[in-house]
Formats: sequence, C-alpha cells, structure tokens
Amino acid sequence: MAVSFDTIPHEPLIDAVAERVADGRVLRLILLFLEALIQDGYRLVRPRAGTPQGGVISPLLANIYLARLDRVLDAESVSYVRYADDVRLASRTSVGARQVLTRTAEVLEELGLRLNPQKTKLVNIYPGGGLPGVSAHQAEGASERVPHAGGRRALSRAGAAAHAADRRGEPARPGDPTQ
Repeated sequence: MAVSFDTIPHEPLIDAVAERVADGRVLRLILLFLEALIQDGYRLVRPRAGTPQGGVISPLLANIYLARLDRVLDAESVSYVRYADDVRLASRTSVGARQVLTRTAEVLEELGLRLNPQKTKLVNIYPGGGLPGVSAHQAEGASERVPHAGGRRALSRAGAAAHAADRRGEPARPGDPTQ
C-alpha cells in the first residue's frame, strides 16, 4: 500500500479506535500523538494525516484502521496475511488474483488509501515461478495444483526470502512475475 502510515486520515482513524476504546483520555492521547509536530528540514509542521513513521503505536493504529479491509476480505473468503500496511493476498487462479486485487484497491480507496504501484505485483508460487522452498502438487485427476511447503522451516525460509526480495523491489524468484 502506498505509504499508508503517512496517509491515514486522522478523523476516520480516531473513529475506528473509538469503536473499541471508550476512554476519552486514551482517544485524546492518540490524537495528540497523531498531531505532534514533526521536523521537515529546518521547520516544524503539524501533520494533517498519517501516523509518525517509526512511531511505536503506528503499526497498531494501521491495524485498527485496516480492520475494515480485513472484514471485507474475510466476508469474501479471501486468503490473506496482513500486518500494519503490508498485505499478501492469495488466489488459486490469475483471474481470481486480479479480482481480489481490484476489490482490495476499492476498499482502500474508500478508506482514503491506495495501492503502491511499485510494491504491488502478482507472482506465481507454482513450480518454476514461486517462492523458494514451496512446491505445488497436483493430485491425480485433480483440476488444480495445491501449494505445499516442505515443512515449517521451508515455509519460514520461503517467506523470509520473499519478504527480502519485496524489500529490494524484486520478484520472489527473479524473472518469474505473473503478468
């Protein structure tokens, strides 16, 4: 997602927190945290949106704000993993992947956020195009291949490798992004 820590609108964020937190003192403290002056070069500015990058509460606030995305993805039976402003969506088909990506973009737009085109990509996790240590198997007579990790350690290594590649802006396996 495109720099969501910097773009989360304050008022809807406080409203989302207020759904779970009734103590006005806590809400006021969070608002003070969001509106704290930040240094921009040689001047101090009061942010109008976003949570401070590197702030200890920023991932928690992002999780609270993006709970609506979670509810939509859950209601539509989408497989996903999300922490703060980082989300991984899964689909068995490329058509399904595109539909889920489109739906995710719609929900984010409703929240005042958008996908980051440089970080958003579709990858194939099947043999010859996927995550190291993860293979796909097709049962005899089955119409679809099912991903299978070679155990927890292999899945952990695969996730770490994919995350490292993502941070570098590379596909999980060089040369194999799905178009």
